[in-house]
Amino acid sequence: MTQCTMQNVATEWAYRSDRDYRDPINEITLDVLVTCLDGAEMEVPAFWSGGNLWHVRFASPQVGEHRYRTVCSNPEDTGLHGREGVL
Repeated sequence: MTQCTMQNVATEWAYRSDRDYRDPINEITLDVLVTCLDGAEMEVPAFWSGGNLWHVRFASPQVGEHRYRTVCSNPEDTGLHGREGVL
């Protein structure tokens, strides 16, 4: 997935879990690892927004292309784990 945003302006996107969890907040975690232009990696926690949806918000202080990938505590959840994109 490729998205456009401006420097220091938050952008938000969502992921849909391919699993059903009885208590998502306590059963799993989802983080997005963003690699900035200077090579620094930022870990951005996602938040559960009900049902099977998880959202992430990110604002970069740097202008340019950023790559990201998701890391879910349940690597078998392909809706959340290992997703990649560009900002």
